[in-house]
Amino acid sequence: SWEAQGWVIKQKTGSSSNKWVLMVLASFCDENNECFPSFKTICRITELGRSTVIRCLKDLEKKGFIKVQDTKIIMMQNDKLAIFTP
Repeated sequence: SWEAQGWVIKQKTGSSSNKWVLMVLASFCDENNECFPSFKTICRITELGRSTVIRCLKDLEKKGFIKVQDTKIIMMQNDKLAIFTP
């Protein structure tokens, strides 16, 4: 969603790869702030390798931008949750 992407732009994620992965996740958000892009889709759009995407997701979780629960990744945006299943 545009709202989620606007939030990402304001964040300091620590690396351009982290920012790019977070932006791709945000771009898939629907009106419920949920999306379900696959690793393959994230890799194709970002042109990053699978291991890099996984590393970015782990780093984004460590820094509090997303929360991983089982196979779901939740983006922490204001008080809203965005759920991703890569």
